Amino acid sequence: GVRCLITTPETYGGDPESCEVFVVNCELFFGYRPRLPDHAKVSFVISRLTGKARTWGTALVTNSSPLMNDYHTFVQELKAVFYHPCQGDSVDRLCFA
Repeated sequence: GVRCLITTPETYGGDPESCEVFVVNCELFFGYRPRLPDHAKVSFVISRLTGKARTWGTALVTNSSPLMNDYHTFVQELKAVFYHPCQGDSVDRLCFA
């Protein structure tokens, strides 16, 4: 059979520009591990965080956040905190100011 090796996603430190790529790489990684429970996925993602993103993730663990057991909502929150794409008329104002 054909084997497709998906590498472990690189670490993520909170940079808005690389947030989406990090999340997609995690999704690809989990695609070959469909039986992983949400808690395992969230724990894995947190283990790949560094810097300010790691501080954020560690707080979730320390506070026993419900996000630890809900991967989809965890990813939404990760993006809400760290992913701020430039869109529409705000591109010049936000990206080139």
